Amino acid sequence: MTISRRKVLTLGAAALAGVAVDASDTIDPNVSQISPVIKRPMPIVRISKGRYPPEQHAAVTARLDASAKTLAPAILQLPGCISYYVGSDAASSTMINVSVWDTLEHASAMSTLAPMVALAQEFIELGVEFERPIVNYPVLWQLP
Repeated sequence: MTISRRKVLTLGAAALAGVAVDASDTIDPNVSQISPVIKRPMPIVRISKGRYPPEQHAAVTARLDASAKTLAPAILQLPGCISYYVGSDAASSTMINVSVWDTLEHASAMSTLAPMVALAQEFIELGVEFERPIVNYPVLWQLP
C-alpha cells in the first residue's frame, strides 16, 4: 500500500492533535495540513432558536438556567447525545439550544421528550416565539 507524504503528514498532525483517525479517513488535500479536516461518519447538530421581547431577557435567561435541573437528566437518559448547549443573548433577544447527536433518529427524539415539550410551553407563556421546524443538520465536516 502506498501512502502519499501529504497523507502521512496529515495523519501525524491529526494524531498530535488528539484526533482518532484510521487509513479509511478522507483528508481534503485543499485544506492546510496543520489543521487537518477529517471527513468520516459525522454527527447531527440540532438547533432550536427562539425570539422573545427584550424586556423578558432576565426571565427567559433565568428559566433557561433553571431548566438544567430537570432537562439535563432527561436528555442524559436519551441515547446518542454527544453534547448540549443552552444560551441566551440580550442584544438579539434570542435563546438557543444546540445539541450534537450521533444519529438523526436520536436527535429527533428531542421533539417528543416530555420535559422539553413542557418547557417549550413555559417559554411560549413568557413570550418566546420559536422558529419551526427545529432543524437537524447533518454535519459535513469538522475541525478536531
